[in-house]
Amino acid sequence: MRNDHFILNLWKWKCGIEEDSFIPIEMHDEKSLAETEWSGEFEQLMRNRLIFGAYRYGYRINDPKKPAYDRIGSAFLRLKKYQKTGNREHLVDVANMLLLEFEEGIHPLSHFEAGDDTQHTKKLEPVITATQKEPFSWYEPAVEFEPVGLCLPILSIKTTK
Repeated sequence: MRNDHFILNLWKWKCGIEEDSFIPIEMHDEKSLAETEWSGEFEQLMRNRLIFGAYRYGYRINDPKKPAYDRIGSAFLRLKKYQKTGNREHLVDVANMLLLEFEEGIHPLSHFEAGDDTQHTKKLEPVITATQKEPFSWYEPAVEFEPVGLCLPILSIKTTK
């Protein structure tokens, strides 16, 4: 067991401040985490829709003839639909939109810079586990999405023939 908790709380104890509660965390090896920290079902649903979309619209990922789309604005709208309905299909749609934005994004400052922004997911109170089937009344989203128009300007993109 790691003693990081005690070290991180040492200054609070020394200053007479209430210490953070200790919840032991079981450490796992990388192989077992790689097996458990992913959803094969979610990935398959994403792939199915991407493949169907390629058939429907005739474009593949990174096709230079593909038109530009406001995927970020559409993702916000679908998240709002999920907040209202609980239909997880909207989450799959959002994931695909974000994947395509990552690959083909139109944001003029698009880049990837890894780092810890210190913004972490808020725990719900009372504590609800993922397997509990509680009434919907406890759910109150942290953010209400209100996208206004396009989130990004649609740029005129020249395509090659």
